[in-house]
Amino acid sequence: MRRTSLFALAALAACVPSSGAFDGGGSSGGGSTGGGGSSGGPSGGGTDAGAWVVSTLAGGGGKGLRDGRGRTALFDQPTAVALDGQGHLYVADTGNGVVRQIDLSTGDVSTLAPQPSWDTTAPPPVFGRPTGVAVDSQGDVFVSDPAHQCLWRLDPTGVGTVYAGIYDGGVQDCSDASPGSAFGAQSASISAPSGLAVADGGVLFFGDVSAQEIRWTDGTLVGSLAGEGDYRGTDDGACAENFVCGQPVAPPPYQPAPAITRFDGPTAVAEAPNGDLFVTDTGNCAVRWIRSPSTGACEVLTFAGAGGCSTSSVLQSPAGVAVGPDGRVYVADTGDDRIVSFDPVEAPPRQPTVIAGGQLGSADGVGTAASFAGPAGLAVDSLGRIYVAEPGNDAIRLLAPP
Repeated sequence: MRRTSLFALAALAACVPSSGAFDGGGSSGGGSTGGGGSSGGPSGGGTDAGAWVVSTLAGGGGKGLRDGRGRTALFDQPTAVALDGQGHLYVADTGNGVVRQIDLSTGDVSTLAPQPSWDTTAPPPVFGRPTGVAVDSQGDVFVSDPAHQCLWRLDPTGVGTVYAGIYDGGVQDCSDASPGSAFGAQSASISAPSGLAVADGGVLFFGDVSAQEIRWTDGTLVGSLAGEGDYRGTDDGACAENFVCGQPVAPPPYQPAPAITRFDGPTAVAEAPNGDLFVTDTGNCAVRWIRSPSTGACEVLTFAGAGGCSTSSVLQSPAGVAVGPDGRVYVADTGDDRIVSFDPVEAPPRQPTVIAGGQLGSADGVGTAASFAGPAGLAVDSLGRIYVAEPGNDAIRLLAPP
């Protein structure tokens, strides 16, 4: 029996203010909870559980904020994860309002931020409920903070500053106080930022689940890539016109395009090796594909789950997405308590392949013998291992491939 994704609903309302030897980087996206279903069950899809082995990397012993090794550590609704390529996994520990760091060589969990030394001239030096995390090639960690309607940047020591956004919310790409001239990222209005992805060129993409947009910032400008602010829908088409404060911006990183696209709760974002983006469109029970986002040919397509949510949808409230080294797209099918994969070469309508889970629970095991409680954010390393933020079990899970 499928359950409603409670964290997905919370994410959509966010505008209201051990195992695993380290290998390295990968693609990531983040966050929600949910439940129900069976392997290949009510949402359909084939099963290829094979030898995917599911284990609990950290947490899972109840709610709390406690550092420690592996399962002795405690989390409270972790919803997003990201790898830094240096043997660390970063976790948006949403319920605790902190960012955690896991040393993958030892399994040790520590609290990275917030710290007392944070910038106090911007929003208060605390997170509300961080819902997204990403790491760039310099080791800086980016965090989405919908409670403060901004994005933070943490240096490798955990010292944080506001990277983009201000308190007043909305969907404006610069401050009304200085129209046409104030292009500063910290003058931009961000409503409810969620999942994050850092492109190779350093541009940060993020879902704004209240504004129904995919947006970008390079730390200097903030712009909208796709979506018609505040309007829900399933429309595919060309990306948004790239205007900031009524003036065209080109580049970075896009050329103007005329069409309207729509989302319903774009929650997680992941970048593919070729620069394309994949987005969990949670309220539409779909995954969207943004092709060629850095060019004038940018377009939004429905990758999987066309037609919106229904009892026959192939996905239910998906809340995490990542792209593996094999090019496959991995999705946290949150409402069905399972991890699935898609082959991007397959012609639509694409069907999910179940690699793990499908039953509500917390059991480790092989393939569909394992169980989850609302898997959310995903990250994949270069060996194809999948790291899962699981708010329903207050745990970080690890999927080792065949």
